[in-house]
Amino acid sequence: MSATLDMMSLRFLIVSSAKDFLWLPDAWAHLRHYLGNSGKTYTIRFQKMIDDLKSLQAIRAGEIADARKFVMNLSDGTYNITSGRATNGYARFSESSNWFYAVGGYSVWGKGQVTVSNKQTCFEIKYEFKFEDRYNWDAGKSVNILGVTITDDFMGKFQRQGLAREFNMIGSVKQTIKWKKGDKAPVITEGWDTPKGGR
Repeated sequence: MSATLDMMSLRFLIVSSAKDFLWLPDAWAHLRHYLGNSGKTYTIRFQKMIDDLKSLQAIRAGEIADARKFVMNLSDGTYNITSGRATNGYARFSESSNWFYAVGGYSVWGKGQVTVSNKQTCFEIKYEFKFEDRYNWDAGKSVNILGVTITDDFMGKFQRQGLAREFNMIGSVKQTIKWKKGDKAPVITEGWDTPKGGR
């Protein structure tokens, strides 16, 4: 299907309207990438999403708790671990209109490098919490922005006319988790600790 002049003009209008979307920075960035028509994988602001969504914070806390339980049964050594399955979450409008429009439903999981030492009493996980989703417009759905109902079928028309392209979204946040047997809670720091002398 070739692009119509009306759709081309509307695409230009949307791309030129950044000031109208300042209250939805990530929703706007993702929409702009869609209309950029490259289809390239997009790395979201995953840490910001975690900071904004309590439901996502709870999912990550549960993933870390499961990882710690598993690690406690390992013998001294170094291991690579990965969640048995991805967990599905949803950014609800009541939590954040920005992430509701930017992402909606998503999948997350954890993985990491584990070190168990000192006769199974010292534990460390170089933990990575990962995000994945597909930015697309599904027929039969719609959203309401500033009182205007926008259907997914309408937004999908940009792709069908060659003016936009759906894309994969990814994200990753790293933490170092340390604890000793008997500790009530682990010590969690952002990023992965680097051994002295390392880079």
